[in-house]
Amino acid sequence: HSLTERNPQPIRILHYPIMISFALFENGEYMLIDACEAEEKVMEGLFAIGMNQHKELSTLAMFGEICLTRDQIENCISLAHHLVRDITTEMRST
Repeated sequence: HSLTERNPQPIRILHYPIMISFALFENGEYMLIDACEAEEKVMEGLFAIGMNQHKELSTLAMFGEICLTRDQIENCISLAHHLVRDITTEMRST
């Protein structure tokens, strides 16, 4: 529609997709959430998860040569979900 036909409507975002990244060290034995630049330089891999507060996954990405076990992946998803819920709550309150 053109602006003369109809006024623009604001976009309502119901579910905020949020990315959480895990820097991987020692074959995934150690994981660091949201690594800084210095930490990224020495990490062995990166696992990134995009999801909303309802635990709906939109993105899973893995970089590097580390293979994670199913338990490690599920642990990352669980940790990411807690962070996403907290971040979403904070975003909605401002």
